[in-house]
Amino acid sequence: MSEFMAFLTLDNISKAFGRIRALDQANLRVERGEIHALLGENGAGKTTLMNILFGLLVPDQGTMTLAGQPYRPASPLDARRLGAGMVHQHFMLVPTLTVGENILLGEQPFSNFHPSHSMAPVREQMQQFGFDLPLDRKVEDLSVGEMQRVEIFKALWKGARLLILDEPTAVLTPQETENLSELLRNLRGQGHSILFISHKLEEIEKLCDRVTILRQGKTIASLDVPETTREELSLLMMGREVRQIRNQSAARSSSSSTHGAAFSIECRNPHGERLQGNWRLDLAPGRITAIAGVEGNGQTELAEFLLGLRSNPDILVLKDGKQLPSGVAGHLREGISFISEDRQSSGLVLDFSIQENLALKDVSSAPWSRGGWLLKKSSYRHAQKVMQNFGIPPSRMDHPAGVLSGGNQQRVVVAREISRPHQLLVAANPTRGLDVGACESVYRSLLEDCARGVAVLLISTEMDEILSLADVIHVLFKGMIRTIPPAAWNHQSLGLALMGIGDSA
Repeated sequence: MSEFMAFLTLDNISKAFGRIRALDQANLRVERGEIHALLGENGAGKTTLMNILFGLLVPDQGTMTLAGQPYRPASPLDARRLGAGMVHQHFMLVPTLTVGENILLGEQPFSNFHPSHSMAPVREQMQQFGFDLPLDRKVEDLSVGEMQRVEIFKALWKGARLLILDEPTAVLTPQETENLSELLRNLRGQGHSILFISHKLEEIEKLCDRVTILRQGKTIASLDVPETTREELSLLMMGREVRQIRNQSAARSSSSSTHGAAFSIECRNPHGERLQGNWRLDLAPGRITAIAGVEGNGQTELAEFLLGLRSNPDILVLKDGKQLPSGVAGHLREGISFISEDRQSSGLVLDFSIQENLALKDVSSAPWSRGGWLLKKSSYRHAQKVMQNFGIPPSRMDHPAGVLSGGNQQRVVVAREISRPHQLLVAANPTRGLDVGACESVYRSLLEDCARGVAVLLISTEMDEILSLADVIHVLFKGMIRTIPPAAWNHQSLGLALMGIGDSA
């Protein structure tokens, strides 16, 4: 595209954090009325670039323009004033306020707020942009897709001409994803520019006009999406071909898995819990049991009961038919490992070294220690072996985990949980925010663990992930488990089940 037409330009943007060069003379052009994808593996510099665009970071060098004017926001408030808006993965809404109150939050003193008058211009602009939001409903009563639309409209209401969307479909159902795509196409038609950050090559192919690929902080290519392929994008992003990982043993009979322990969780109409109803979930050894569901339907609580973080007399966790002892320590001793969906807050201690993070759950036993004494040489050798086995790039063991890219942080979590003795692996959204290369590594690890006779519970909001890996699929909706028959293992049927539509198996 012609340079003079660009609505947003970034020229030779560089940013370093100590010795780490996050961006190295990166360039970006986004036209007016264009949906432009930003693609790159974890650690490529996408997050740093977004933070610079939204005024959270200042570049070390380089220039930016927005709508033909110099652009160098000193803060998010400054970025909004200049015409940029950002919708984060984790929404920035107040749950106890209404949609309308969230939109107008911070614009005027509370004493001057009169719903009948204040909402009139909001309704007018909603109609202009093609939104239909329930202004009087509290945000906590909305679906995830509705919350996202509130965030997008809020950015437009505040004057955004450039929308930055960070992994916008990560927590949406297929139907909500299609609704979002329709909304973005409508905004594109009205002249808005949209920077779309995603790891999902299929949705980039369907929705975006152009794509810019970052690798190791540099701009590798900027391409017209209709003129490229997923394979080419994957190769440019990773520097190598990425193979699609599939469970070749899916749909086998349960009798084929005879080794290892069988776990189950029984729900007996508990009171005061997100998990509801009367059901039993069996987790067979050597099988991947998948739980699909939109966030907020009890997935977090299900994992916490299995880990011993929660207890309720009406929710039982069993191993070979016997109830597990209460508490996290007891569940760990019974061989339960856990890959957290949030590697930074609950998967790792970012200030601890890589070696210390690998030892976190088993530091009191060999090869990490003996008789209360840490075994430095043994620990170091074991940590090196674990890193090598799981494809973690060589690093000094005393480096903090926080300096690793998101993909390598997740590899450390996966390596720790799979390399320790275990018979049940609970993996909660294990590839959230990861590029295709890191996803490939995680998928291979889960399948290899399953092949060793481990029972694997995959809790995921990613439809393709579940369809590729699962031996058994259940949907969790409003705290109740529902089995999906193999005949309904497709995007449409699963998408309807995620919303509670359709018959149970």
